[in-house]
Amino acid sequence: MKIYRSIKLGLSILAVSASPLFADFDDNGTDYSKAITEKWSEDRTNDYVQMASSFACIINNSRPDVLFNNSYESLISEVDCGLEDEEINDSGVSNRGYLSSSIMKTSRASNTSPQEGSFWFNAQRNQKYIGDMVIKKSPTDVPPYGEWQMTYYMNAFAPDTSDVFTQADAPSKGYVKITGLENANVTIET
Repeated sequence: MKIYRSIKLGLSILAVSASPLFADFDDNGTDYSKAITEKWSEDRTNDYVQMASSFACIINNSRPDVLFNNSYESLISEVDCGLEDEEINDSGVSNRGYLSSSIMKTSRASNTSPQEGSFWFNAQRNQKYIGDMVIKKSPTDVPPYGEWQMTYYMNAFAPDTSDVFTQADAPSKGYVKITGLENANVTIET
């Protein structure tokens, strides 16, 4: 009888020690091992990378690669390019379908020279921007953005045409330069 109790006690201790109560914090099946890691960084760097992505989207959707040495209008969804958050009104209509207008004027001397251009962009929030760009390589050649640089400034608020700004006094202006490096890295300057 004593042996039976000893075996029963030994099996009970073994069962309890194998339970999750005694598991290491990082053993399979624990809350720790099942947790998903998320990385958050709230700084101006995120804004610059988002800005580069937005401008790359605008350039891609404007198709300067097939419309060089031309002046044309391109229509761009600011929601698709990350310049505006999607908003759905009470009727269920999204602002994703609202297209902003950009007038483009591009030139290129040859198939191997950089493409240069100017743009006049009317944003959804009634702001008008003017800028210049130089595109050296496509996103195919230098992923994910291509190699290009752009300067821009806010020229006016559309509803109030009396507020017209120059590049010197514009409330919003910037510079983006994306360069491909030999080691397949990309440098973003703003």
